[in-house]
Amino acid sequence: MRTFRALVVDDDTDLLDIALESAAPERGIHVSVGRNLDEADALIADHYFNVAFVDIELDRTARPNVDGLTILRLLADVRPSCRRLLLTGRPNEYRTGIFDMLDPANRVIDGAVDKENFDHLFVDYVEVAALEWLRAPVDVGPLELLYEQLQGRRLRGGTTPRGRPVATTVEELDYVVSSAFGQDIERDANEGRAVDDIAAIDLELLEGGKSRSIVAYGRPRTGAQDDGIQCVVKIGPRHDTLEELRRYDRYVRFRLSLHRRVELLGHAVGDTLGAICYSFAGSSPRDIVALQSLFNAQDERAHATIRQLLGDEGDWRGGGPRARDLAGFFRRAYRLDALKVIAEADAFSTRRAASFGATKSGSALVFPGGGRVELPVDADLVAGNVRGFYDQSVVHGDLNASNVIVSSTNEIVLIDFRHTERGPVTLDLAGLEASLRLTPTVWADVGEHAIRDLAIERKLWAHDFSAGDDWWDGRPDADPPYWARVSATLMGIAIRTMGVSRRQHAVTCLLYALRVFRVTQLDPAARMRLLVWTAAIKETLARLPKERRAAAAGEPGATRPAPT
Repeated sequence: MRTFRALVVDDDTDLLDIALESAAPERGIHVSVGRNLDEADALIADHYFNVAFVDIELDRTARPNVDGLTILRLLADVRPSCRRLLLTGRPNEYRTGIFDMLDPANRVIDGAVDKENFDHLFVDYVEVAALEWLRAPVDVGPLELLYEQLQGRRLRGGTTPRGRPVATTVEELDYVVSSAFGQDIERDANEGRAVDDIAAIDLELLEGGKSRSIVAYGRPRTGAQDDGIQCVVKIGPRHDTLEELRRYDRYVRFRLSLHRRVELLGHAVGDTLGAICYSFAGSSPRDIVALQSLFNAQDERAHATIRQLLGDEGDWRGGGPRARDLAGFFRRAYRLDALKVIAEADAFSTRRAASFGATKSGSALVFPGGGRVELPVDADLVAGNVRGFYDQSVVHGDLNASNVIVSSTNEIVLIDFRHTERGPVTLDLAGLEASLRLTPTVWADVGEHAIRDLAIERKLWAHDFSAGDDWWDGRPDADPPYWARVSATLMGIAIRTMGVSRRQHAVTCLLYALRVFRVTQLDPAARMRLLVWTAAIKETLARLPKERRAAAAGEPGATRPAPT
């Protein structure tokens, strides 16, 4: 980042002139000024600032006037990365307010400047602070493309007292990525740039999921033009970044072995954004790709990737007490109101049935030829299924295929740990199952293929994966589609390797599908494909008690059910 931005708010026009004269745009030093609360409100809403100087009193005709304290609190709330300095010439008159601002339990200001010596203190401070920040700038590219992608994620900052939305700016994006790569490392300001300092990073976007973050990768370059190691950078909302850092420390840093985790190299949080920089631990591959890209390309490497990632006990999957209430877990972890989403699915199907060549009949979609896709209903969430005990372990929590990064040399690492915690043991498999069905080639012609795909989903859920034989019994000249073959790999891991009941895995997948269905950015066809998946799951849950009763009674022709 090659800019340093200062804000000065005061009703003294002579003082503001001094501030403006200290700007040096040719050296990256920019100064903005405001005379009152409203002007400051507008500037804070629209711009990123490194530092702000704010006078307590902004209207000399009204005593006492503490609009400046309001502005400082506003900066602390919506521009927390800005260094906040109080500007006053009468500290004794506002003694109580100043001490409130310095309360160690809720500190609002970082220091104070005497207005009587402003021309000296301000100019010197900005000169030194700007020199420290700009001594070794990191050039981030392509900055505009990254910003454009973030804008498409509909990020939301705070709101000012005047009702103005706080903008996410290119300058803030530049700040968080530059800081994550070391621009804010404290050094001797007289040292200048060293040849070993990181000087630039060119980032290339990875195919992302439906979250509010973007993921990119690249190799930083030093001042001597030497390439660093391959890095993965996740940029997203400030709150999500802080939560991911917290959970990384709790579940990853001291618990995952080197061959399974990413190393956290750097991070930074701004006002509305945060950035986290990860590396491949133990290696630095030249080419990396998200598992979602393998799904999109129908690459057979996906099978080996999934088995390597989830096919053994690993570091997380240790023992632990069973838990009760799967629906309660989803409500707490993802704020999922499953009954509300079921109502939304019903309304969606009513609106969209004709566009997929179907008609709505009660709680089902009827396709030409009479095929029916039964929609999820309230009764599918009966207490015996969703409120009972379930096996748990530490889980990633948001293992959509975009968060699994695969190298050309078959290293596999995970990113985005903001939902990592102890949860249902097959939760991560459910996340990958959802990613498969959200692959564009799977849902592109969902209206035409809904009944065919439902029949395949039924085969997957009906097969006894604990026996280990081939699940596909179709014609020899008709291989199952790619998505179904990868799904079979996941089902085998759930039943054989993890040893969980089919009921628990089915309920986990049903709740995960409802969680994803509510994402409004999904294409309507993708949402319809999720409903085809849930139709097979609900049939499975309805069938399991009957299978258990038939097997227990030894009825003729009763087949041995898969583990339940």
